[in-house]
Amino acid sequence: MTEWHLKSKKKMTGGIRHSRNRCDKKRSWMGGPAALTQIAEKEDNKVLKGRGKTTKVKLTKTSFVLVSENGKTFKAKVVNVKENSADRHFARRQIMTKGALIEIEVNGEKRLAKVTSRPGQQGEVQAVPVSEKTETTPKKASKAKKAQKRA
Repeated sequence: MTEWHLKSKKKMTGGIRHSRNRCDKKRSWMGGPAALTQIAEKEDNKVLKGRGKTTKVKLTKTSFVLVSENGKTFKAKVVNVKENSADRHFARRQIMTKGALIEIEVNGEKRLAKVTSRPGQQGEVQAVPVSEKTETTPKKASKAKKAQKRA
């Protein structure tokens, strides 16, 4: 089932939006379902045909991530999704998207990493290690700290 990404044919006033009529039959404008890459034991992906001879690999399940640190890249096991700024429920459902904060295991040690790739578009998960101190904080807390510094 496709997701609808276009404006309605009707305006808020009840009139007809004529600018929308030029492309109402193009199915590609409607978009498709999101890949929603989850943590699983076995890796799974979907290969979709694009327009022309292009293909897109959507990664749906994975257990490993490619981590780049100091110019070197290594493979690490994904343990948990700590936080996901795309949707607050994605962390609970263990879904990785770009910008998600994940917990990885490197040589028996658990560390935090931030996803830098788009798994639903590129077919692989790439990440950069993040220190514990740079973990995201709510905006309200940072505003309160700024107010305390001014006083």
